[in-house]
Amino acid sequence: MAFDRGVVTVISAGNSSIAPPNAPNDAFGVISVGQVESDGDLSIASSFGPLVDGRIKPEVCAQGVNAYVADAATTDGYKIFTSGTSYAAPQIAGICALILEAHPDWTPIQVQTALLQTASQADAPSNGKGWGIANAIAAVEHSGMAAAETWTAYDDEFAPADAPADSGGSLYN
Repeated sequence: MAFDRGVVTVISAGNSSIAPPNAPNDAFGVISVGQVESDGDLSIASSFGPLVDGRIKPEVCAQGVNAYVADAATTDGYKIFTSGTSYAAPQIAGICALILEAHPDWTPIQVQTALLQTASQADAPSNGKGWGIANAIAAVEHSGMAAAETWTAYDDEFAPADAPADSGGSLYN
């Protein structure tokens, strides 16, 4: 529903290495985020796909292992050595905010397209890292897509009959 209203939605994929991400990660239009270690390797705890319908999840990854995060309980305001997809997802949300700041007229699908097409393994997405580790600068500098263009993250066979249309492209063919 948020996607249909023009809201970019970023969600942690979860920390269950034995099960694929579940609701709300399986919603169409959400950007599901997995976690990688500081060397770029997929965390053993990060949830991975495919979903039951075959879609790749997570879509993108960010560092979530040994993350340096804010912590009000410390004297310097930061805590180190914290892990989880909940620490990776805010980084991707921040990149999405930067994309929207540079391109305020973009739709959620255009933001997602820029994020995925500029990630580290955009040419060969996998069920572990999705389209790969996000590249904030490349995503912000992405030229976008014309309204008539359609880039899809999912094949026709996985699109529901009531898949929402979007003037800036679609998640569905």
